[in-house]
Amino acid sequence: GKKFYIGESTVENGHVYGLVNIAAFLAQSMKETIQYDACDENSWDLVGGKYPLSNACGQLGQSYQDYHCSPDEAHMECPIDPEMSTTAVTHAKWYGAPGPLFCGPKTDEQPFSGFWDHLHQCDKGWANPPEACEIYEGQKAGRYDQSVSSANTAGRTDVEGCCWWGRGVIQTSGVCNFGKLNYYLGAGAVKDGRPAKYPKVDFCKDPGSICASFEYKELKWIAGEFYWMESVETYNEGGWNYIAELRKFVEGGMTGTGFIHGVSGIVNRGCHNPPCGTGAVDGGWERAENFKKVLNVFFGGSPPQVGSSLADSSTLVGSSPLGSPPQLGSVLTVQTPGSLAGPGPSTSTEYIASGRWYPDYNAQWSLGKCVNETPIPDSRQTYDTGVECCEKAYSNQASEACVKSLPRPYPALGGAASGVAPVSSMASAFATSIYTHARQQSNFLAYNCGSSADIPTDSLVVDILFDYEIYVPHTAQAAHVLPALKKHIMDDLAHTLGCQAIIRRNLERVTKDEVLLGYHSAVGSDVIDGEK
Repeated sequence: GKKFYIGESTVENGHVYGLVNIAAFLAQSMKETIQYDACDENSWDLVGGKYPLSNACGQLGQSYQDYHCSPDEAHMECPIDPEMSTTAVTHAKWYGAPGPLFCGPKTDEQPFSGFWDHLHQCDKGWANPPEACEIYEGQKAGRYDQSVSSANTAGRTDVEGCCWWGRGVIQTSGVCNFGKLNYYLGAGAVKDGRPAKYPKVDFCKDPGSICASFEYKELKWIAGEFYWMESVETYNEGGWNYIAELRKFVEGGMTGTGFIHGVSGIVNRGCHNPPCGTGAVDGGWERAENFKKVLNVFFGGSPPQVGSSLADSSTLVGSSPLGSPPQLGSVLTVQTPGSLAGPGPSTSTEYIASGRWYPDYNAQWSLGKCVNETPIPDSRQTYDTGVECCEKAYSNQASEACVKSLPRPYPALGGAASGVAPVSSMASAFATSIYTHARQQSNFLAYNCGSSADIPTDSLVVDILFDYEIYVPHTAQAAHVLPALKKHIMDDLAHTLGCQAIIRRNLERVTKDEVLLGYHSAVGSDVIDGEK
Protein backbone atom coordinates (compact mmCIF):
# COMPACT_ATOMS: atom_id res chain seq x y z
CA GLY A 1 0.00 0.00 0.00
CA LYS A 2 0.88 3.66 -0.14
CA LYS A 3 2.61 5.27 2.83
CA PHE A 4 3.52 8.83 3.73
CA TYR A 5 7.31 9.06 3.48
CA ILE A 6 8.81 9.55 6.96
CA GLY A 7 12.51 8.94 6.26
CA GLU A 8 15.04 6.13 6.22
CA SER A 9 15.82 3.77 9.09
CA THR A 10 19.08 2.52 7.54
CA VAL A 11 20.86 5.89 7.62
CA GLU A 12 22.14 7.91 10.55
CA ASN A 13 19.61 10.68 11.22
CA GLY A 14 17.52 9.26 8.38
CA HIS A 15 14.39 10.63 10.02
CA VAL A 16 15.49 14.06 8.78
CA TYR A 17 14.38 13.11 5.26
CA GLY A 18 10.89 12.53 6.65
CA LEU A 19 10.84 15.82 8.55
CA VAL A 20 11.79 17.72 5.41
CA ASN A 21 9.02 15.91 3.53
CA ILE A 22 6.55 16.99 6.23
CA ALA A 23 7.92 20.55 6.10
CA ALA A 24 7.33 20.68 2.35
CA PHE A 25 3.79 19.38 2.82
CA LEU A 26 3.02 21.96 5.51
CA ALA A 27 4.57 24.78 3.48
CA GLN A 28 2.17 24.10 0.62
CA SER A 29 -0.77 23.65 3.00
CA MET A 30 0.00 26.99 4.68
CA LYS A 31 -0.25 28.76 1.35
CA GLU A 32 -3.27 26.84 0.05
CA THR A 33 -5.58 26.91 3.08
CA ILE A 34 -4.10 27.30 6.56
CA GLN A 35 -3.47 31.03 6.29
CA TYR A 36 -7.12 31.51 5.32
CA ASP A 37 -8.56 28.98 7.81
CA ALA A 38 -10.27 27.47 4.77
CA CYS A 39 -11.19 24.06 3.42
CA ASP A 40 -13.02 24.86 0.18
CA GLU A 41 -11.28 26.87 -2.52
CA ASN A 42 -11.95 30.61 -2.38
CA SER A 43 -13.16 32.49 -5.45
CA TRP A 44 -10.33 34.95 -6.01
CA ASP A 45 -9.69 35.20 -9.77
CA LEU A 46 -10.91 38.71 -10.64
CA VAL A 47 -11.84 38.96 -14.33
CA GLY A 48 -12.70 42.38 -15.73
CA GLY A 49 -13.35 43.74 -12.26
CA LYS A 50 -15.76 40.89 -11.44
CA TYR A 51 -15.58 37.52 -9.72
CA PRO A 52 -17.25 35.12 -12.22
CA LEU A 53 -19.40 32.45 -10.59
CA SER A 54 -17.84 30.07 -13.10
CA ASN A 55 -14.61 30.28 -11.07
CA ALA A 56 -16.04 27.07 -9.62
CA CYS A 57 -15.02 25.43 -12.90
CA GLY A 58 -11.42 26.59 -12.57
CA GLN A 59 -9.38 29.71 -11.91
CA LEU A 60 -6.44 31.26 -13.75
CA GLY A 61 -7.47 29.51 -16.96
CA GLN A 62 -7.77 26.04 -15.46
CA SER A 63 -10.61 23.55 -15.99
CA TYR A 64 -10.82 21.16 -13.06
CA GLN A 65 -13.22 18.73 -14.72
CA ASP A 66 -10.68 18.27 -17.53
CA TYR A 67 -7.93 17.11 -15.18
CA HIS A 68 -8.16 13.48 -16.27
CA CYS A 69 -6.14 10.49 -15.15
CA SER A 70 -3.59 8.76 -17.35
CA PRO A 71 -4.94 6.00 -19.62
CA ASP A 72 -3.70 3.37 -17.14
CA GLU A 73 -5.66 4.98 -14.30
CA ALA A 74 -8.65 6.30 -16.24
CA HIS A 75 -10.89 3.73 -14.56
CA MET A 76 -10.34 5.50 -11.23
CA GLU A 77 -11.52 9.01 -12.15
CA CYS A 78 -14.95 10.33 -11.22
CA PRO A 79 -17.61 10.61 -13.93
CA ILE A 80 -18.96 14.09 -14.54
CA ASP A 81 -22.61 14.35 -13.54
CA PRO A 82 -24.22 17.45 -15.14
CA GLU A 83 -27.09 17.20 -12.63
CA MET A 84 -24.86 17.38 -9.55
CA SER A 85 -25.42 20.38 -7.29
CA THR A 86 -23.34 21.32 -4.27
CA THR A 87 -22.19 24.44 -2.44
CA ALA A 88 -18.89 25.07 -0.69
CA VAL A 89 -18.75 25.10 3.11
CA THR A 90 -15.99 27.69 3.55
CA HIS A 91 -15.17 30.85 1.65
CA ALA A 92 -13.20 34.08 1.91
CA LYS A 93 -14.36 36.71 4.40
CA TRP A 94 -12.60 39.93 3.48
CA TYR A 95 -14.70 43.04 2.84
CA GLY A 96 -16.89 42.27 -0.17
CA ALA A 97 -15.44 38.75 -0.50
CA PRO A 98 -17.26 36.41 -2.92
CA GLY A 99 -19.73 33.96 -1.46
CA PRO A 100 -19.09 30.21 -1.50
CA LEU A 101 -18.46 28.45 -4.80
CA PHE A 102 -21.32 26.33 -6.09
CA CYS A 103 -22.16 24.11 -9.05
CA GLY A 104 -25.41 23.04 -10.67
CA PRO A 105 -27.10 22.29 -13.99
CA LYS A 106 -28.14 24.90 -16.53
CA THR A 107 -31.87 25.57 -16.72
CA ASP A 108 -34.19 27.33 -19.12
CA GLU A 109 -34.56 30.11 -16.58
CA GLN A 110 -30.81 30.33 -15.90
CA PRO A 111 -28.81 29.10 -18.93
CA PHE A 112 -25.66 30.96 -17.85
CA SER A 113 -23.82 31.99 -14.69
CA GLY A 114 -23.24 35.57 -13.60
CA PHE A 115 -20.73 37.10 -11.20
CA TRP A 116 -20.19 38.24 -7.64
CA ASP A 117 -20.57 42.00 -7.34
CA HIS A 118 -18.08 42.82 -4.59
CA LEU A 119 -18.90 46.54 -4.73
CA HIS A 120 -22.58 46.14 -3.90
CA GLN A 121 -23.54 47.71 -0.57
CA CYS A 122 -25.90 45.32 1.15
CA ASP A 123 -25.78 46.53 4.75
CA LYS A 124 -28.41 49.31 4.67
CA GLY A 125 -30.14 49.38 8.00
CA TRP A 126 -31.43 52.88 7.31
CA ALA A 127 -33.20 51.91 4.07
CA ASN A 128 -36.97 51.47 3.84
CA PRO A 129 -37.37 48.59 4.06
CA PRO A 130 -34.00 47.86 5.76
CA GLU A 131 -31.49 45.75 3.82
CA ALA A 132 -28.95 43.30 5.24
CA CYS A 133 -26.14 41.09 3.97
CA GLU A 134 -27.52 37.58 4.29
CA ILE A 135 -25.59 35.32 1.93
CA TYR A 136 -23.03 34.29 4.54
CA GLU A 137 -22.29 35.02 8.18
CA GLY A 138 -20.15 38.09 8.69
CA GLN A 139 -20.78 39.43 5.19
CA LYS A 140 -20.18 43.18 4.86
CA ALA A 141 -20.75 43.78 1.16
CA GLY A 142 -21.38 42.06 -2.17
CA ARG A 143 -24.06 39.96 -3.86
CA TYR A 144 -24.60 37.34 -6.55
CA ASP A 145 -25.62 38.93 -9.86
CA GLN A 146 -27.16 36.45 -12.31
CA SER A 147 -28.58 39.07 -14.67
CA VAL A 148 -25.75 38.85 -17.22
CA SER A 149 -23.35 36.15 -18.35
CA SER A 150 -19.83 36.43 -16.94
CA ALA A 151 -16.96 34.26 -18.18
CA ASN A 152 -14.05 33.05 -16.08
CA THR A 153 -10.48 33.29 -17.35
CA ALA A 154 -10.94 30.10 -19.39
CA GLY A 155 -14.15 31.45 -20.98
CA ARG A 156 -16.63 29.28 -19.07
CA THR A 157 -20.08 30.89 -18.57
CA ASP A 158 -21.91 28.21 -16.57
CA VAL A 159 -21.31 25.97 -13.56
CA GLU A 160 -22.75 22.72 -14.88
CA GLY A 161 -20.57 19.77 -13.85
CA CYS A 162 -18.15 22.19 -12.15
CA CYS A 163 -18.12 20.57 -8.73
CA TRP A 164 -14.42 19.70 -8.62
CA TRP A 165 -12.82 22.80 -7.10
CA GLY A 166 -10.09 22.44 -4.52
CA ARG A 167 -10.89 21.02 -1.11
CA GLY A 168 -8.87 19.99 1.90
CA VAL A 169 -5.68 21.26 3.41
CA ILE A 170 -3.81 21.14 0.10
CA GLN A 171 -6.77 21.72 -2.20
CA THR A 172 -7.44 18.36 -3.85
CA SER A 173 -9.12 19.18 -7.17
CA GLY A 174 -10.15 17.60 -10.47
CA VAL A 175 -11.99 14.42 -11.41
CA CYS A 176 -8.82 12.34 -11.33
CA ASN A 177 -7.70 13.26 -7.80
CA PHE A 178 -11.19 12.85 -6.33
CA GLY A 179 -11.55 9.59 -8.22
CA LYS A 180 -8.31 8.18 -6.82
CA LEU A 181 -9.35 9.20 -3.33
CA ASN A 182 -12.61 7.32 -3.82
CA TYR A 183 -10.90 4.33 -5.43
CA TYR A 184 -8.43 3.78 -2.59
CA LEU A 185 -10.18 5.14 0.51
CA GLY A 186 -13.89 5.50 -0.22
CA ALA A 187 -16.93 3.81 -1.72
CA GLY A 188 -15.03 2.92 -4.88
CA ALA A 189 -12.95 0.40 -2.95
CA VAL A 190 -16.06 -1.17 -1.41
CA LYS A 191 -17.65 -1.46 -4.84
CA ASP A 192 -14.66 -3.54 -6.00
CA GLY A 193 -14.70 -5.69 -2.87
CA ARG A 194 -11.63 -4.06 -1.34
CA PRO A 195 -11.33 -2.75 2.25
CA ALA A 196 -11.72 1.02 2.65
CA LYS A 197 -10.91 3.50 5.39
CA TYR A 198 -14.12 5.44 4.64
CA PRO A 199 -16.51 2.93 3.07
CA LYS A 200 -19.57 5.17 3.52
CA VAL A 201 -18.02 8.19 1.78
CA ASP A 202 -18.42 8.44 -1.99
CA PHE A 203 -16.01 11.18 -2.99
CA CYS A 204 -17.31 11.10 -6.57
CA LYS A 205 -20.98 11.62 -5.70
CA ASP A 206 -20.20 14.00 -2.85
CA PRO A 207 -16.79 15.68 -3.21
CA GLY A 208 -17.90 18.23 -0.64
CA SER A 209 -17.72 15.59 2.10
CA ILE A 210 -14.03 16.47 2.51
CA CYS A 211 -15.06 19.76 4.09
CA ALA A 212 -18.63 19.06 5.22
CA SER A 213 -18.42 15.70 7.01
CA PHE A 214 -19.12 15.93 10.75
CA GLU A 215 -18.36 12.24 11.23
CA TYR A 216 -14.94 12.38 9.58
CA LYS A 217 -13.57 15.83 10.33
CA GLU A 218 -10.05 14.60 9.58
CA LEU A 219 -10.89 14.21 5.88
CA LYS A 220 -9.49 17.64 5.05
CA TRP A 221 -6.08 16.39 6.21
CA ILE A 222 -6.50 12.86 4.87
CA ALA A 223 -7.28 14.22 1.41
CA GLY A 224 -4.15 16.37 1.45
CA GLU A 225 -1.91 13.58 2.71
CA PHE A 226 -3.31 11.16 0.14
CA TYR A 227 -2.67 13.65 -2.66
CA TRP A 228 0.89 14.11 -1.38
CA MET A 229 1.55 10.37 -1.39
CA GLU A 230 -0.13 9.82 -4.74
CA SER A 231 1.04 12.81 -6.77
CA VAL A 232 4.05 14.42 -5.07
CA GLU A 233 6.09 11.62 -3.51
CA THR A 234 5.75 9.55 -6.69
CA TYR A 235 6.58 12.44 -9.04
CA ASN A 236 9.28 11.43 -11.52
CA GLU A 237 9.14 13.52 -14.70
CA GLY A 238 11.73 15.11 -16.93
CA GLY A 239 14.64 13.84 -14.87
CA TRP A 240 13.20 15.33 -11.65
CA ASN A 241 12.47 12.68 -9.03
CA TYR A 242 10.86 14.02 -5.84
CA ILE A 243 12.46 11.62 -3.35
CA ALA A 244 15.85 11.92 -5.03
CA GLU A 245 15.66 15.73 -5.01
CA LEU A 246 14.57 15.70 -1.37
CA ARG A 247 17.62 13.60 -0.47
CA LYS A 248 19.92 15.88 -2.42
CA PHE A 249 18.47 18.89 -0.62
CA VAL A 250 18.98 17.30 2.80
CA GLU A 251 22.46 15.96 2.07
CA GLY A 252 23.48 19.30 0.56
CA GLY A 253 22.85 21.12 3.82
CA MET A 254 19.28 22.27 3.10
CA THR A 255 20.37 25.36 1.19
CA GLY A 256 18.78 27.09 -1.77
CA THR A 257 15.18 27.20 -3.02
CA GLY A 258 15.43 24.93 -6.06
CA PHE A 259 13.86 21.98 -4.28
CA ILE A 260 10.87 23.79 -2.78
CA HIS A 261 10.22 25.73 -5.99
CA GLY A 262 10.05 22.40 -7.81
CA VAL A 263 7.62 21.06 -5.22
CA SER A 264 5.49 24.21 -5.49
CA GLY A 265 5.30 23.71 -9.25
CA ILE A 266 4.10 20.13 -8.83
CA VAL A 267 1.42 21.11 -6.30
CA ASN A 268 0.19 24.30 -7.96
CA ARG A 269 0.73 23.59 -11.64
CA GLY A 270 1.39 19.87 -12.07
CA CYS A 271 5.05 20.09 -13.08
CA HIS A 272 8.35 20.83 -11.36
CA ASN A 273 9.37 23.55 -13.82
CA PRO A 274 6.33 25.73 -14.64
CA PRO A 275 4.89 27.31 -16.62
CA CYS A 276 3.63 24.02 -18.01
CA GLY A 277 0.34 24.71 -19.75
CA THR A 278 -1.53 26.28 -16.85
CA GLY A 279 0.75 29.21 -16.07
CA ALA A 280 3.25 30.29 -13.45
CA VAL A 281 3.14 29.19 -9.81
CA ASP A 282 0.84 31.22 -7.59
CA GLY A 283 2.73 32.51 -4.54
CA GLY A 284 5.99 30.70 -5.17
CA TRP A 285 8.04 32.86 -2.82
CA GLU A 286 5.42 32.62 -0.09
CA ARG A 287 5.61 28.84 -0.31
CA ALA A 288 9.40 29.00 -0.08
CA GLU A 289 9.22 31.25 2.99
CA ASN A 290 6.72 28.87 4.59
CA PHE A 291 9.13 26.00 3.97
CA LYS A 292 11.97 27.93 5.58
CA LYS A 293 9.78 28.77 8.55
CA VAL A 294 8.81 25.14 9.19
CA LEU A 295 12.41 23.94 8.80
CA ASN A 296 13.49 26.51 11.39
CA VAL A 297 10.87 25.20 13.80
CA PHE A 298 11.97 21.61 13.22
CA PHE A 299 15.73 22.17 13.35
CA GLY A 300 16.25 25.55 15.02
CA GLY A 301 18.47 26.70 12.17
CA SER A 302 20.94 23.82 12.69
CA PRO A 303 19.78 20.66 10.92
CA PRO A 304 21.68 17.50 11.89
CA GLN A 305 24.05 15.99 9.38
CA VAL A 306 22.56 13.00 7.65
CA GLY A 307 24.90 10.04 7.29
CA SER A 308 24.92 9.35 3.56
CA SER A 309 27.32 8.32 0.85
CA LEU A 310 27.06 6.87 -2.61
CA ALA A 311 27.08 3.45 -1.00
CA ASP A 312 24.31 4.49 1.38
CA SER A 313 22.31 5.80 -1.58
CA SER A 314 22.16 2.34 -3.10
CA THR A 315 20.84 1.07 0.22
CA LEU A 316 18.17 3.77 0.26
CA VAL A 317 17.04 2.81 -3.19
CA GLY A 318 16.35 -0.70 -2.03
CA SER A 319 13.62 0.61 0.26
CA SER A 320 12.13 2.99 -2.25
CA PRO A 321 9.86 2.15 -5.20
CA LEU A 322 11.03 5.21 -7.06
CA GLY A 323 14.32 3.93 -8.39
CA SER A 324 17.86 5.20 -7.97
CA PRO A 325 18.50 8.84 -7.13
CA PRO A 326 20.90 10.71 -9.43
CA GLN A 327 24.61 10.60 -8.67
CA LEU A 328 25.51 12.95 -5.86
CA GLY A 329 28.91 13.58 -7.40
CA SER A 330 32.40 13.33 -5.99
CA VAL A 331 34.79 15.52 -4.03
CA LEU A 332 36.58 17.94 -6.32
CA THR A 333 39.42 20.37 -5.75
CA VAL A 334 38.84 23.70 -7.41
CA GLN A 335 41.54 26.29 -7.93
CA THR A 336 40.35 29.87 -7.52
CA PRO A 337 41.09 31.84 -10.71
CA GLY A 338 43.73 34.49 -10.12
CA SER A 339 41.64 37.13 -11.87
CA LEU A 340 39.01 36.78 -9.14
CA ALA A 341 41.21 36.24 -6.14
CA GLY A 342 42.65 39.75 -6.00
CA PRO A 343 46.02 40.34 -4.34
CA GLY A 344 47.72 37.44 -2.65
CA PRO A 345 48.09 33.75 -3.54
CA SER A 346 45.18 31.75 -4.88
CA THR A 347 43.58 29.22 -2.60
CA SER A 348 41.68 25.99 -3.09
CA THR A 349 38.85 24.20 -1.38
CA GLU A 350 36.84 21.00 -1.51
CA TYR A 351 33.13 20.77 -2.08
CA ILE A 352 30.50 18.43 -3.51
CA ALA A 353 29.75 18.79 -7.23
CA SER A 354 27.54 16.81 -9.57
CA GLY A 355 28.38 18.05 -13.04
CA ARG A 356 28.86 21.30 -14.87
CA TRP A 357 27.72 24.65 -13.49
CA TYR A 358 24.99 26.81 -15.00
CA PRO A 359 23.08 29.98 -14.04
CA ASP A 360 19.65 29.44 -12.49
CA TYR A 361 18.31 32.63 -14.16
CA ASN A 362 16.30 33.62 -11.11
CA ALA A 363 13.45 36.00 -11.89
CA GLN A 364 15.13 38.45 -9.50
CA TRP A 365 18.57 39.25 -10.89
CA SER A 366 19.89 40.18 -7.47
CA LEU A 367 19.15 36.65 -6.19
CA GLY A 368 20.53 34.78 -9.20
CA LYS A 369 23.17 32.14 -8.62
CA CYS A 370 24.96 29.27 -10.33
CA VAL A 371 24.13 25.66 -9.54
CA ASN A 372 25.40 22.23 -10.53
CA GLU A 373 22.20 20.27 -10.07
CA THR A 374 20.89 17.70 -12.48
CA PRO A 375 19.21 17.63 -14.89
CA ILE A 376 20.79 20.58 -16.71
CA PRO A 377 18.07 22.62 -18.48
CA ASP A 378 18.03 22.33 -22.25
CA SER A 379 20.11 24.91 -24.14
CA ARG A 380 21.54 26.34 -20.89
CA GLN A 381 25.15 27.59 -21.11
CA THR A 382 27.38 25.57 -18.77
CA TYR A 383 30.78 26.19 -17.18
CA ASP A 384 33.56 24.13 -15.64
CA THR A 385 33.37 25.81 -12.22
CA GLY A 386 30.92 27.80 -10.18
CA VAL A 387 33.31 30.74 -10.09
CA GLU A 388 33.52 30.86 -13.88
CA CYS A 389 29.75 30.64 -14.12
CA CYS A 390 29.26 33.57 -11.72
CA GLU A 391 31.91 35.61 -13.50
CA LYS A 392 30.33 35.11 -16.92
CA ALA A 393 26.62 34.97 -16.11
CA TYR A 394 26.42 37.45 -13.22
CA SER A 395 29.48 39.64 -13.74
CA ASN A 396 27.72 42.89 -12.74
CA GLN A 397 25.72 41.53 -9.83
CA ALA A 398 26.27 44.04 -7.04
CA SER A 399 24.67 41.78 -4.43
CA GLU A 400 27.32 39.09 -5.11
CA ALA A 401 24.58 36.55 -4.36
CA CYS A 402 26.00 34.17 -6.96
CA VAL A 403 29.53 34.13 -5.56
CA LYS A 404 28.34 33.98 -1.98
CA SER A 405 26.14 30.97 -2.75
CA LEU A 406 29.12 28.84 -3.80
CA PRO A 407 30.35 26.21 -1.32
CA ARG A 408 33.15 28.44 -0.02
CA PRO A 409 33.67 32.13 0.76
CA TYR A 410 34.94 33.20 -2.65
CA PRO A 411 36.15 36.82 -2.87
CA ALA A 412 33.85 39.37 -4.42
CA LEU A 413 33.73 39.75 -8.17
CA GLY A 414 35.16 42.98 -9.48
CA GLY A 415 38.40 43.21 -7.46
CA ALA A 416 41.60 44.99 -8.48
CA ALA A 417 42.04 42.88 -11.61
CA SER A 418 38.65 43.90 -12.95
CA GLY A 419 39.40 47.60 -12.97
CA VAL A 420 36.39 48.38 -10.78
CA ALA A 421 37.03 49.77 -7.32
CA PRO A 422 35.18 47.74 -4.70
CA VAL A 423 32.63 49.58 -2.60
CA SER A 424 32.44 49.39 1.15
CA SER A 425 28.67 49.29 1.54
CA MET A 426 25.35 49.33 -0.23
CA ALA A 427 24.94 53.01 0.57
CA SER A 428 28.26 53.97 -1.02
CA ALA A 429 27.46 51.83 -4.04
CA PHE A 430 24.20 53.71 -4.38
CA ALA A 431 25.89 57.09 -4.04
CA THR A 432 28.73 56.39 -6.47
CA SER A 433 26.87 54.60 -9.25
CA ILE A 434 23.29 55.84 -9.13
CA TYR A 435 23.66 58.31 -11.97
CA THR A 436 25.27 55.76 -14.27
CA HIS A 437 22.60 53.18 -13.60
CA ALA A 438 19.75 55.66 -13.97
CA ARG A 439 21.15 56.89 -17.26
CA GLN A 440 21.64 53.39 -18.65
CA GLN A 441 18.42 51.82 -17.38
CA SER A 442 15.27 53.88 -17.71
CA ASN A 443 13.30 51.50 -15.49
CA PHE A 444 15.95 51.40 -12.77
CA LEU A 445 14.73 50.98 -9.24
CA ALA A 446 17.00 51.20 -6.21
CA TYR A 447 16.39 51.27 -2.48
CA ASN A 448 18.78 53.23 -0.32
CA CYS A 449 18.46 51.86 3.18
CA GLY A 450 21.95 52.48 4.48
CA SER A 451 24.30 49.69 5.45
CA SER A 452 21.47 47.24 6.12
CA ALA A 453 20.01 47.44 2.61
CA ASP A 454 19.25 44.16 0.88
CA ILE A 455 18.32 45.38 -2.60
CA PRO A 456 21.32 46.02 -4.88
CA THR A 457 21.54 48.86 -7.32
CA ASP A 458 21.60 46.56 -10.33
CA SER A 459 18.09 45.24 -9.68
CA LEU A 460 15.63 46.20 -12.41
CA VAL A 461 12.54 44.99 -10.61
CA VAL A 462 11.85 44.33 -6.96
CA ASP A 463 8.81 42.13 -6.40
CA ILE A 464 7.71 41.73 -2.78
CA LEU A 465 4.26 40.29 -2.14
CA PHE A 466 2.04 41.23 0.78
CA ASP A 467 -1.60 40.24 1.26
CA TYR A 468 -3.93 42.68 2.99
CA GLU A 469 -7.46 42.20 4.23
CA ILE A 470 -9.16 45.51 4.99
CA TYR A 471 -12.25 45.81 7.15
CA VAL A 472 -13.85 49.26 7.09
CA PRO A 473 -17.34 50.58 7.88
CA HIS A 474 -19.62 51.30 4.96
CA THR A 475 -19.37 55.01 5.72
CA ALA A 476 -15.59 55.09 5.34
CA GLN A 477 -14.16 57.25 2.58
CA ALA A 478 -11.16 56.38 0.46
CA ALA A 479 -9.44 59.60 1.48
CA HIS A 480 -9.41 58.34 5.07
CA VAL A 481 -8.59 54.69 4.41
CA LEU A 482 -5.88 54.83 1.75
CA PRO A 483 -3.26 56.97 3.58
CA ALA A 484 -3.23 54.57 6.52
CA LEU A 485 -3.06 51.58 4.18
CA LYS A 486 -0.19 53.17 2.25
CA LYS A 487 1.77 53.77 5.42
CA HIS A 488 1.13 50.18 6.49
CA ILE A 489 2.48 48.90 3.17
CA MET A 490 5.53 51.16 3.38
CA ASP A 491 6.18 50.02 6.95
CA ASP A 492 6.04 46.38 5.84
CA LEU A 493 8.36 47.03 2.92
CA ALA A 494 10.83 48.96 5.04
CA HIS A 495 10.87 46.17 7.61
CA THR A 496 11.40 43.53 4.90
CA LEU A 497 14.31 45.46 3.41
CA GLY A 498 15.88 46.18 6.79
CA CYS A 499 15.52 49.94 6.50
CA GLN A 500 15.99 52.13 9.55
CA ALA A 501 13.19 54.57 10.31
CA ILE A 502 13.92 58.28 10.25
CA ILE A 503 11.73 61.34 10.71
CA ARG A 504 10.25 61.37 7.24
CA ARG A 505 9.99 59.20 4.18
CA ASN A 506 11.99 60.45 1.19
CA LEU A 507 11.19 59.49 -2.38
CA GLU A 508 13.84 60.78 -4.76
CA ARG A 509 14.01 61.34 -8.48
CA VAL A 510 17.39 61.53 -10.14
CA THR A 511 16.97 62.30 -13.84
CA LYS A 512 15.20 64.88 -15.92
CA ASP A 513 12.87 62.08 -17.00
CA GLU A 514 11.47 62.03 -13.47
CA VAL A 515 12.52 58.43 -12.77
CA LEU A 516 11.48 57.48 -9.24
CA LEU A 517 14.41 55.75 -7.62
CA GLY A 518 13.03 54.67 -4.29
CA TYR A 519 12.39 55.59 -0.68
CA HIS A 520 14.63 56.12 2.30
CA SER A 521 12.38 55.07 5.16
CA ALA A 522 8.75 54.52 6.00
CA VAL A 523 7.85 56.96 8.75
CA GLY A 524 6.08 60.30 8.30
CA SER A 525 4.73 62.13 5.28
CA ASP A 526 5.66 61.56 1.67
CA VAL A 527 8.37 63.96 0.54
CA ILE A 528 9.43 64.02 -3.10
CA ASP A 529 12.49 66.13 -3.86
CA GLY A 530 11.87 68.08 -0.69
CA GLU A 531 8.26 68.89 -1.50
CA LYS A 532 5.36 67.35 0.39
